[in-house]
Amino acid sequence: MSTHTAGTDARPDTSSAAEGGRPGTGLSQLLQELVERTGAEQGVVLGRDGLYRARSAALDQVAAERSAAALHSIWSMADRAGHYAGRGEAETITVRCAGGLLALAPITPEAAVALVLGPNASLANAGYALIGFTEEAAAHVTNTRPAPSLAGVA
Repeated sequence: MSTHTAGTDARPDTSSAAEGGRPGTGLSQLLQELVERTGAEQGVVLGRDGLYRARSAALDQVAAERSAAALHSIWSMADRAGHYAGRGEAETITVRCAGGLLALAPITPEAAVALVLGPNASLANAGYALIGFTEEAAAHVTNTRPAPSLAGVA
């Protein structure tokens, strides 16, 4: 299964210090640091297209692709619910499960980060860490998809 879609840079970020970037600059590295800082079991950065852009070490490629597709649906439904309620787009989405939590936060309008947290994780600490991550990761998430045009539409 390919993780690249024409018009969107949805390929996983594999940049690292060994490839010439300064330590901690790659999206994957930032995500792994977030996972370690929050004690999350796993994390993924996904795009609006439902493809993953970065994954934590605990996820293989197939698991990251499946997670991103499922989380994309949750993100989209939360945004629609917010609009229907007159409250705008979702800023943070939390799903409490029997065995822990899912926490999702948009990084940009085209990308979001999600964490899988265990039953003893602190949602407050994870939420605080997600805010910092989204601010730092925004510079690493590129959206190359052209904006929709209404030119020629009557």
